[in-house]
Amino acid sequence: YLAQSYRDGGKPKKGVYPLLKCLEFSRWDEEIYVSHLRLGRYKLEGGDPFEKVVSHYLDAFECRPIRAESLYDMLNYYRAHNKFVLGVMTGELALKIPYPKHDRLFVEIASYDWRIKDDLSICYYGTGRFKEGYDLGVELLSNPNIPPDHKARIERNTQYCKEKLDEK
Repeated sequence: YLAQSYRDGGKPKKGVYPLLKCLEFSRWDEEIYVSHLRLGRYKLEGGDPFEKVVSHYLDAFECRPIRAESLYDMLNYYRAHNKFVLGVMTGELALKIPYPKHDRLFVEIASYDWRIKDDLSICYYGTGRFKEGYDLGVELLSNPNIPPDHKARIERNTQYCKEKLDEK
């Protein structure tokens, strides 16, 4: 929790040491997962290049493969940096992971509910897989949990996929 306080205070790099100590002493798999996940996030937020932090996301997934948040972070990075093939690879794996209903520690519902599908649909578009992008977009638009500030963008993205399909 000290690490989170540093991050919330705008000092994500200072949150790294407490997370490393947590990894040293914790035996709770959920806490270990979250510590690896946050190490990746805090280092990335602190300016470390993605190539140096991706190992933390992979360590998180390795220790708790029933959780998808670390894969979502990777997918989100790949989508934002136009690495759509890597995004599809990561996103398809993340999409197969159901919500971990027995986990208690900092489960990020939005990742499972819509964020993975949202970023994956964009990566599908970027790789020319317009049908998959369209299908995910339609599914997203039927989801009542989509925040209103994202709905119009998702509608546009779905329309872009439809236009590409109509060209064929």
